[in-house]
Amino acid sequence: MRRSLPTVAILALALAVPSGFVRAESLIPALAKLAASPWAFPAPSTAPPTREQVMARISACGLRPPRASIGKDPGMGGEDVVRIGRGPAISLRQRVCLVKASADMITFVMFDDPDEQRAFVKLEAEKQAKREPREARRRLRQAGLLDKLPRYDPHRQTLESYMRSLEALCGVTSGSVVESFHNPRKPSLLTPQPTSLDLSPGGGERLFCVQDAIAASNLADHGIHFGFVGNEIIEEPAKAK
Repeated sequence: MRRSLPTVAILALALAVPSGFVRAESLIPALAKLAASPWAFPAPSTAPPTREQVMARISACGLRPPRASIGKDPGMGGEDVVRIGRGPAISLRQRVCLVKASADMITFVMFDDPDEQRAFVKLEAEKQAKREPREARRRLRQAGLLDKLPRYDPHRQTLESYMRSLEALCGVTSGSVVESFHNPRKPSLLTPQPTSLDLSPGGGERLFCVQDAIAASNLADHGIHFGFVGNEIIEEPAKAK
């Protein structure tokens, strides 16, 4: 089973794993350094769900064996994966149910049908996009920083200067955490610098604070998002012959 991590912990994991966008979680030493704070890594309060419990939730969504099955997937780091075979089209209600079950039970759900997989991932991303800013604002409020969070105004400041103000809000050295990643396919992607994983006392908290400040800001309203880039091929304009 996947172990549940706070969303902010994914930043550290992405920096530790060079394969790009990361969903499979594993602990790294930096997380152990987090003290009691809005960004502390909580100890699991209960044991992970059993396969039987996971399949009971999946069955409640209307997907039952043999179409639905669970087993370890070497391609997903040996994690348990619920696999949905081909069959009748899945309704929106079922898809919403599966997305919630995947999040609640901390379990991957994969579809053999590529169209079903794309629809599931799209809905999952939409739900996550709504949840992340809400959780980020909650943690910033707990830290007493939400009221100090500045708004981004592209007519009055550059993106670079705004990012420096978010780093200052979190007590991070200016220019040490986030940079703009220039890619023709993602012209407005902010990504962590490779050297930004601060292992000093409190360093992890400040790092995660910046990620939450980005999520809670109005950057998304301007088409600017935060993501992780690993071994991705950057497309370059073709040279004129």
